[in-house]
Amino acid sequence: FTPANMRGRLGLALAGIAFAVGESFVCIVGIIIHQVDDSPDWWRSLLLACCIPDVFGIPLAFRFVPESPHFMLTQGRNAEVEELIAEVAVINTGSTDCLLQGGRVKYVKEEGEEGGDEWSLSQLFAPSLRSITIFVMTIWMVCSFAYYGHVFSYPIALQERYDMEVENQYFAVMLAGLAEIPGILVGLLLIDIEGVGRRRSLMVFFFLA
Repeated sequence: FTPANMRGRLGLALAGIAFAVGESFVCIVGIIIHQVDDSPDWWRSLLLACCIPDVFGIPLAFRFVPESPHFMLTQGRNAEVEELIAEVAVINTGSTDCLLQGGRVKYVKEEGEEGGDEWSLSQLFAPSLRSITIFVMTIWMVCSFAYYGHVFSYPIALQERYDMEVENQYFAVMLAGLAEIPGILVGLLLIDIEGVGRRRSLMVFFFLA
């Protein structure tokens, strides 16, 4: 639904800034809860507090996040797909003139396909997808290991090296989360520049990290 010329910036802003702000918000909640509840199980209260937004977020996602056109096609919901595609066309171009065949769609089964949306995990490693699957798995493994390893080990290092109290540890992690925002803003400036794009900007930030 995002216009093509703004897709990279808006996607990075939503995911990046929201993640950094959410990380910082958790730290603030942790500081408050630890001051109110000094029992050894105070972290349980923090875990419960962090789950509360999901009570509102999940219903909102079901209500406002559109279903995948491919999924709706496999379920025979062609009319809904056509409405969705028309809406996307209007958002991106201002009209539906760019749609082929007036935006009419039909699910075409591939040769040998029996079910509408049947698949197996092994298909991710088929010759046509194997290199992409391995690459994406490697990238996510490296990112997760480095990022979450840093986040989880940071408070331990602060406690062992500087003998920080829990509140100060959370405050330091909060500052680290907020420090991500300038990097995200730089990414917003680069990601949609012709000749740079998402892959090159991603490689540069990985190298600098």
